[in-house]
Amino acid sequence: MRSNKYAVASTKKLTDDCFECESEGEIGLEREIRKVQKLGNASLGISIPKEWAASKGITAGTLLDMIYEDNGDILLTQRGGGLQQYPTRCRIHADICPDPEMIRRIIIGCYVVGYDTIRIVSGTGITEEQYEKVRAAVDQLTGMTIMEQDEKQIVMTCIIKPPEFPIMSMIRRLFLLSSLIVERTLENAIRPTEAGPGIIETMELEIDRLYRLILRLLLLGARDREVARQIGIEDSRHMLGDRAIAAALESVGDLCESLIGQLQSSSQPKHSANYDEAIERILSMFRELSSDTSRCLFEHDLKAASQALDNAGVLEEACVAEIKTAHSESQPKNEKKGIAENVRPLIFSNMKNIVREYEFIVQIMMNRFIENPSHKFPYVEIETQKEH
Repeated sequence: MRSNKYAVASTKKLTDDCFECESEGEIGLEREIRKVQKLGNASLGISIPKEWAASKGITAGTLLDMIYEDNGDILLTQRGGGLQQYPTRCRIHADICPDPEMIRRIIIGCYVVGYDTIRIVSGTGITEEQYEKVRAAVDQLTGMTIMEQDEKQIVMTCIIKPPEFPIMSMIRRLFLLSSLIVERTLENAIRPTEAGPGIIETMELEIDRLYRLILRLLLLGARDREVARQIGIEDSRHMLGDRAIAAALESVGDLCESLIGQLQSSSQPKHSANYDEAIERILSMFRELSSDTSRCLFEHDLKAASQALDNAGVLEEACVAEIKTAHSESQPKNEKKGIAENVRPLIFSNMKNIVREYEFIVQIMMNRFIENPSHKFPYVEIETQKEH
C-alpha cells in the first residue's frame, strides 16, 4: 500500500526521540565568502576553513579531489573519501516509538536515505509485535538482512553495493513489471482466476521493493558524485527525472493493486461480449503505448516518444468513452446494479490514470531530449551567446 512506500525518517523531528543518527563529529558551517589570492606568477589559491579541515582530518600535504560538476562548479572532497564521509549507521529506540508500525516506517525511511546499518535497541526488551514489524520491513527492502539479534537489540545491514545496480537497469526492470501488472490486471478482469489476485499482489510487492531500491540509489548518487557515476548517472539533472519516472511506475502498481482488490471483493457474473471486447481493445492499445514508451525511455527514440503521446491521448479518450457508455447503460436507480455496471467504470477510470502516468514519463524524456539536442533531436539548436 502507498503508506508503506513513502515513509522517510525525518531526522530533524526524530533525532531527540526514537531515531538517532550515529555520525562521527559532523559539523555544520554557514555560507561564507573567501577571496581568491594570487600565488606566485600564475597560480591562484583560496584558504580552507580550519574547522572543516580539522573535522575531515586534513592537514598540510593531504591530497584532495577536485570534481567538475555539470553546471561548471568545482566540488572539493577528500581523496578516497567517497561514501564513507557520510554517516552510514543509525539507531532506533524502540522503547519511545509511539507504536510498532512507526518502527517499520522508520526502518524503510532509513534504508531509502542510505543508511547501511540500522540498529533497533530497547532497554526493556523488544516485544514480539515490534519484532514482527522489523521482519516485515526487512521483507520489503532489497538487500536488507538481520545480522544480529537478542532480547534488547536487532541489527540490520544492507549488503548491496551501488555499482552492482545500474540505475537504468533497475528502472527497466521496474518498467517491465509495471507494464506486465497492467496486462495481468486487465486479463483477470476478463477471465478471473483464483490465482490471479495473488500473482498481481506478488508483482506489486516486487514493484515496491524495486522502487525503494531506486530511491536509495538516487539519494546515494545525489550526495556522492562518484556513486552517481558508478550507477550510470552522468548528468545530475537526470536524477530528478529518474525519481519521477520511478514514482510514476510505482503508482501504476498501486492502481492495479487497488483495482484487483475491488474486483476480487465483488462476485462477478458472466460478462457480456461487449464488456470483454472493450477491455480487449483497451489492452491492445495499452500494449502499443507501453512499447512506444519503452523505446522512448531506453532507446531515446524521438519518434516513439511522439507516437506514445499520440497513443496516450487516443487511449485516454477511449477510456472516457467507455466510462460514459457504462453509465448510460446502467439500470435505473431504484434497481440493484450488477457488477458490470459498478466495476466497468472503475476499470476504465483506473486505466485512464495509468495512461497519464505513462504520458508523464514520456514528457520527462522529451524534456531530456531538448536539454541535450543531438542527431536524434535535430529540431532544436542551442545558441551560444556571443561576447561583444
